[in-house]
Amino acid sequence: MLSLDAAILLISVLVFFDVLIRYKRPLVLKSLLLLTVVCIGVYAFGQIFEFYYYYSRVLIELPIHILSIACINFIYQLYRNKLSRFVLVSCLLLLSLIILVPMYYNYKYGLNIYTTNYYKHPLTKFNTSIVRILANIYMLSLCIYYLFNILSKYNQTNVYFKKLRLWCTFLIGILVLSIILGIFKFTFPYNFSIKLVGNTVLLAPLIIILYRPIFLNKMPINISFLNIFSSPINEKFESDAFTLEFFTNLYYLKEKCNSGDLAATLGVSQEILNNYIKTNYDMSFTDLVNKYRILYFLDLVNHPESKLLTIDALAKQSGFSSRQNMAFFFKKFHGGSPSDYVKHIHSN
Repeated sequence: MLSLDAAILLISVLVFFDVLIRYKRPLVLKSLLLLTVVCIGVYAFGQIFEFYYYYSRVLIELPIHILSIACINFIYQLYRNKLSRFVLVSCLLLLSLIILVPMYYNYKYGLNIYTTNYYKHPLTKFNTSIVRILANIYMLSLCIYYLFNILSKYNQTNVYFKKLRLWCTFLIGILVLSIILGIFKFTFPYNFSIKLVGNTVLLAPLIIILYRPIFLNKMPINISFLNIFSSPINEKFESDAFTLEFFTNLYYLKEKCNSGDLAATLGVSQEILNNYIKTNYDMSFTDLVNKYRILYFLDLVNHPESKLLTIDALAKQSGFSSRQNMAFFFKKFHGGSPSDYVKHIHSN
């Protein structure tokens, strides 16, 4: 068990620096991923700390609760579920309840709030386990709800959503398994087998985060988690509406897209739209369109089915009017030529 905890701690450190260095934006998603990894690492360290010294609630119990909250809110940010405020507030209330219950026992029985394992102490184990199990059941229901939405509601067939849906399904599946094992773990705190399996499962989210889709490292989403509690900074422009239309609905793949057409769709002036793009992406509308067309082309080429298509066909699918038109922007945003890149990918 000790060697397993040490391995989890080491891998969590490696994944932490991988996310810190390679994940560029948005900051909210990066922070939630880093928080997830840190919670797993701190929990593993807490297990080692307990073996050599004593049980620490701060190192063992608290990280697991925060881990669940971070994962759930990461998925929400990725898919923009409408229950955002409810999910966040309810998760914070649950976390507050789990923190306040030990404080109550500290007041009532004089137990040490930091070192007492309330799941094993005869005076507190029943009530504490009930609270934890109810909290886990609520988290489990949220995970199932998100999983249902990802598999049914978010069913776009483009290459980005296929990868993202599969990756998120694995992540939520592992979180569901961890929550179920957590219920058993705190119901039967002395069962070594359940504890061993539960600790082993913690390796899975680290591996899933490490092998996340490459395009996640530079997601074009520009949102703030605090926006659900405050009015938009710019009342004339909704950044979420731009993200939905341009990225989620793949507006940039339209062959004849232009800023005037998109501005009309969003209900803003062309000047406001262009200023927004310049401020947030540091480029013109045309460059933003063609940059993400090139990124889409790169993902298409990496699919086995692309071997059956010509470069002209791939260019058309990526929104370009012709292969020649794509070649110019390919050199600008990637370097080299599309044909050389395709030959390199298909030869491996």
